[in-house]
Amino acid sequence: MINLSTAGLRADILHETRNFFRSRGFLEADTPLLAEKVIPEPTIELFPVRFSNPYGGNRELYLLPSPEYWLKKLLKMFPETPVFQLARAFRNREQSGRLHNIEFTMLEWYRPGSDYRDIEAETREYITAMADSAGVMIPGFRSMTVEEAFTRYAGLELAPLCDDGEALRRVLAERDIFFSPSDDWNDLFQRLFITLIEPALPPEMPLFLYDYPAGITCLAREKEDGPYRERWELYWKGIELANCYTEMTDPETVKSFLAEEAAEKERSAVVRVNPDTEYWRTFQVPYPASSGVALGFDRLLMLLAGKENLEDVIYFPFTP
Repeated sequence: MINLSTAGLRADILHETRNFFRSRGFLEADTPLLAEKVIPEPTIELFPVRFSNPYGGNRELYLLPSPEYWLKKLLKMFPETPVFQLARAFRNREQSGRLHNIEFTMLEWYRPGSDYRDIEAETREYITAMADSAGVMIPGFRSMTVEEAFTRYAGLELAPLCDDGEALRRVLAERDIFFSPSDDWNDLFQRLFITLIEPALPPEMPLFLYDYPAGITCLAREKEDGPYRERWELYWKGIELANCYTEMTDPETVKSFLAEEAAEKERSAVVRVNPDTEYWRTFQVPYPASSGVALGFDRLLMLLAGKENLEDVIYFPFTP
């Protein structure tokens, strides 16, 4: 449970976060926690909430797993305005433990006219400012492509594996890493990544791991010079802190992607959801070219406070 000193630090970092973004011309958003329709995400289970009203009828709403759903609609409304939000986020069936809680605080921001490397630079500035406020010295930052990480830590050439599931199966078998015959390319890659790469990442300074294989489905823009997407994840002390990509903004591509995600969600979801089948229209003009990042605020605070468990920096953690 959080103590008074850490509660004070949490309040300070929340204050400094708002100062950081407001001083850079960002609009602080305050979007709803609930939505009647959602972006379908097969790997995330939602909390359904029953709306019951004698005048408004009965229907199901959902607590959102991030503010993304509303923030992108806001970008459509204000296409020249950078936006950020410190939002409560909810993940059903989330593992509760050292790094997870079913309810947590997410910092998410989007900057029109930027790409993922611009947001990387801004994230460095943000984390440096928060560390300075907390009296924590960061020895520096590192950036590394996923391709370089595979070469350095696994002795593997990544490009030939990017569209070859059989090659991935052979590598996993050679390294005695378990996999299921039903695993698709994404499953196989994740098994290899979390077994060989994540544990080997240097912990002493924040590391931006960028240019993930294009086979990992997400709405990140594909690179022109290789089978990769313009995306990075931030690791520090073995903890994944943030996920960023240059937004894919072509409406037809987004429409196709969301349809596939909705079909997969229908097949695999424990909690059935009502997907927003018209969400792709958000990306029609005047939606801006942009990049954004989602950062686990509680995890960052945990590192700045020198704590080992998430429950030490949040109020009243959930215990199953």
